Amino acid sequence: MKFHITGDHIADIRTMIGLTADQFASVLAVHPGTVRRWEGAGPELVAVDGVAAEVLARLAREAQGVDPETMEQVGERVANALLMGSAVAGLFVLLKWLLDEE
Repeated sequence: MKFHITGDHIADIRTMIGLTADQFASVLAVHPGTVRRWEGAGPELVAVDGVAAEVLARLAREAQGVDPETMEQVGERVANALLMGSAVAGLFVLLKWLLDEE
């Protein structure tokens, strides 16, 4: 799956969650430079594929209707999982929240 999203929207999502570019990259299973490149595109569309595409597509949908405090709480849980475990643990926390939203 390819997902097209603006660099600004990626930056907005990452900022709402409260993750650094490095943390966000770990969760999306991409290099931190990739996140910086995407965000650096600003208003231009970037093509994202793989796990990152699936997660970003879902985040883009879910982030619209969620209050900022909830997004920050999710981000804190993801960041804690990254500190205590691994990128897989962070991805698990994020996916669990996204799937529980249905």
